[in-house]
Amino acid sequence: IPALAELYPRLLDLVALGTLADLMPLTDENRILVRQGLRVLNSTTRKGLRELMFLKNLLGKRIGTTDISWQLSPSINATGRLGRPDTAVRLLLAEEPEGLKALAEEVDSLNKERKKLGDTVWSRILPKTKKILEDLKGNMVVVSDDGIHRGITGIIASRLSNTLKVPAVVVSHFDGKAVGSVRCDPPFNVRHFLSNFEELLIDYGGHDCAGGFSMPEENFPRFEQLVRAFAQGMEPLAVKEERLLIDAELPKAYMRPELIKVQERFEPYGEGNPPLVFLARGMKILQADPIGRKEVVHLKLLLEMGDHKWPAVYWNAAPRLGRDFSLGDRVDVAFRLGRNYYNNAETLQLTVLDLNPPELVELVETTDARSDE
Repeated sequence: IPALAELYPRLLDLVALGTLADLMPLTDENRILVRQGLRVLNSTTRKGLRELMFLKNLLGKRIGTTDISWQLSPSINATGRLGRPDTAVRLLLAEEPEGLKALAEEVDSLNKERKKLGDTVWSRILPKTKKILEDLKGNMVVVSDDGIHRGITGIIASRLSNTLKVPAVVVSHFDGKAVGSVRCDPPFNVRHFLSNFEELLIDYGGHDCAGGFSMPEENFPRFEQLVRAFAQGMEPLAVKEERLLIDAELPKAYMRPELIKVQERFEPYGEGNPPLVFLARGMKILQADPIGRKEVVHLKLLLEMGDHKWPAVYWNAAPRLGRDFSLGDRVDVAFRLGRNYYNNAETLQLTVLDLNPPELVELVETTDARSDE
């Protein structure tokens, strides 16, 4: 039997994938394992994983947590959500090159199907949620729909909770069972919430902010009745004050390409360890181009500070152009810094979080709050 120190390093790419896919906090040993796992992943010899990375245009670039969270893990997770987990397992375990391209394309196709299912359900249920929210006194939203695939209840619940800022319960019905997911933000506790109905449930589980459950179909009307009573009797959750946390305000001399080394020293970023946020004052807007696929909602910017020009994206900010700021203005910019890969070329790019942010910002002591070890 190989020693643990010899065996486990070869598995750390899978450890990183699983930790990020399950949205585990990147603190303590999780952070160490993911950091080491990213090194393994960037030179992985797993043929199936490399084929999927090639399909996602990730081969040859420096893969970070964002690439895993937005491209690799959703595709792998989609196979389980749609009842085909064996497809991902065969891809990850494949030793021979034959059939790998078809397997990777199948995994990617299942993810596209999952997205299409989610978009279709979202478009159908969102208009109904206003009345549901009013009926439950604005405390919760509960959606039950025979057309929701059981594999996407968690995705829809998370999207509802993030959009409406309340706990969300989404239930699917199939094979004589009602199966659902709950998503929320603290201080609402999902496990405690579900424990109120455990006599009706076959099983339930999860953690503070996310959970799932199942029950016989005949128990669902009673469950729905009790959940409505629970929601209507809840004390309204306190609305969290949105604050933009700034890790460092940068003088002009620090706005140089070498800043990326500081940004990357504190990786990996994710749950419990968000990317560094910087503030630079007096950047000049040299270009501002509205962008968007279906509708123009985002901005592509070129900002200048000192001797350097910085490409930037500002999501959902197109309506602000010409109203809150204009071409040629000098603005204070709160941003994150990252690498952008396009047409096999790498450039540094700012992701703007706010321009001319209000006083509702907070400067945090990065050196006290984080460690690069």
